[in-house]
Amino acid sequence: MAPVARTDSGYRQYNAADVRTLQFIKRGRDLGFSMVEIAELVGLWHNRQRASASVKRIAQKHVDELTQRIEAMQA
Repeated sequence: MAPVARTDSGYRQYNAADVRTLQFIKRGRDLGFSMVEIAELVGLWHNRQRASASVKRIAQKHVDELTQRIEAMQA
């Protein structure tokens, strides 16, 4: 994210788009995506020309990793 403006008392001033991006990041963290994966997803989200296959590739990789972790824990 780009730096945001601050008030004289130091509070950050986010616009609506910044808030949506922060919510997206929070949701990604809640789902267990790494910050690198989230950065890539945010970049794809903001790029309207992107191929949906790029997003699916990242999500499928994450699902595959979670499946492997579950299988390892069950073994």
